[in-house]
Amino acid sequence: MFDGYNGEVFRQLGEKDGPRNTRLVMTELVKSDKSTVSIAYLTRNFGDRWQIIDVIVDSGISELLVRKSEYNLVLKEKGIPGLIDLLNAKADQLISG
Repeated sequence: MFDGYNGEVFRQLGEKDGPRNTRLVMTELVKSDKSTVSIAYLTRNFGDRWQIIDVIVDSGISELLVRKSEYNLVLKEKGIPGLIDLLNAKADQLISG
């Protein structure tokens, strides 16, 4: 979703209680053309810190569920070695920037 910066701005719109002791932080990304993308961060308190556990884009697309589906498909088609390859490739991408 984010592959560079071109004048975009994040706006925090508020917070509300979420399911099962979570908290939703509602934001929007305002693009340089003034269009917006709704982004909700699902957070949970772990001890003394709140951490993001999922990101929901455009009021319904859960990044966690998308990744889970992707990983399940790789496991089904390529087994554990295929999943390891996929995760290593994603880690390499993160490390290289």
